[in-house]
Amino acid sequence: MECPCRLVLDMTAVDTLTVKDADMYVSAANGFAFKDVLDSNRFGTTYEVSVPKGQAKVWVYAGSEDLAGPDGLSIPYGQDCPEIYMHFSEVDASGEYVREDIVLRKNFCTLSILVDEGKSFDHQIAVRGNVSGYDSS
Repeated sequence: MECPCRLVLDMTAVDTLTVKDADMYVSAANGFAFKDVLDSNRFGTTYEVSVPKGQAKVWVYAGSEDLAGPDGLSIPYGQDCPEIYMHFSEVDASGEYVREDIVLRKNFCTLSILVDEGKSFDHQIAVRGNVSGYDSS
């Protein structure tokens, strides 16, 4: 059996004023999966996970309000997207040790479309975004 790779997740860039806790999910070769909930006392330091050598995927997200599922985050139809902060990376874990910086980025916005009710509106409106990581179902 081959020795695992030590995956070190550097949490020092996580903004503790914005993020109070985060969900972490790591997957790797041979169906390996690891989950944990990180509270703010884990930020500002590193976190280690031993993974099988090969490619590993790291998801860290905050503010998901139980929207996480096997295919990412899913926002129920008609509901607003909560204030979500996310990190995703694919890591080459083929060596003995690899370090990955975790940077949680804002992954939501507020969009307001105002239509004057007193005027005729004979247009269609479509909103599209370059969004990855969650689905509107």
